[in-house]
Amino acid sequence: MKIEEFQRGMKLEYEDATCSFLGHVNFIGPEYITLTLCPQKDKPESPLRAVNLLIYPWDWKKLKTVPV
Repeated sequence: MKIEEFQRGMKLEYEDATCSFLGHVNFIGPEYITLTLCPQKDKPESPLRAVNLLIYPWDWKKLKTVPV
């Protein structure tokens, strides 16, 4: 993907040989984008925390759009 194709809030999947992550674009910059991963909601007593995955331009080819 190219930087012009990213939009904040866009749902994407990052997949490589060892792992796969699903999340939403949070930050877009020329050095990297961040993908905010879905917080775990199985423990209602604990506060929700967002985790941001940094994805560098050389790995943008590993991103796929996910239909909403």
